Amino acid sequence: MDNYYKARSHQLTDSKGFKNFDLPGSFHEDRFCDDLKTLISGQNIRLQQYEFNNEGNTEYLQIKTAPVIIVEGLFIYFYTSIKSLLHYKVMVMLPFKDAYDRRLKRDQNERNYKVEEISHRYNNHVEPAYLKFIEPYIPDMDLLVDNQLSLKEGELVLKKRIEYILLNS
Repeated sequence: MDNYYKARSHQLTDSKGFKNFDLPGSFHEDRFCDDLKTLISGQNIRLQQYEFNNEGNTEYLQIKTAPVIIVEGLFIYFYTSIKSLLHYKVMVMLPFKDAYDRRLKRDQNERNYKVEEISHRYNNHVEPAYLKFIEPYIPDMDLLVDNQLSLKEGELVLKKRIEYILLNS
């Protein structure tokens, strides 16, 4: 879904002047949905690759259709148009404290953000968006993957589930 972010100029700005990328309106839902329908119909797609803080990026991705199409993104279950196209729903789970710690480390090391900005964004953008736009869909999931210790275990569970579905469909 990251490849469908709207331009920074179209993102909402909070009271402290920070862009809020953690809202459903931050993405091109229609374009995402159309591309997903194209993949489901058996056709490949080409889309501009998202690169954090580099809107001038002109690289494109070629996405090939396949028997299994894995769709990833914050709001794929919130968007009814996208959710209705999905046959199997998975959510990767992580407690808020662990998610914050990982974000703190990433944003300090990779994005050179100050702790105050990271905390503000997490407390005012990330967590409220999760509670409003993501958490309500947990009961709809076919599989919840625990990401607290190791994502590898969750990947293995998901791989086995996909293999089972393919063999029994």
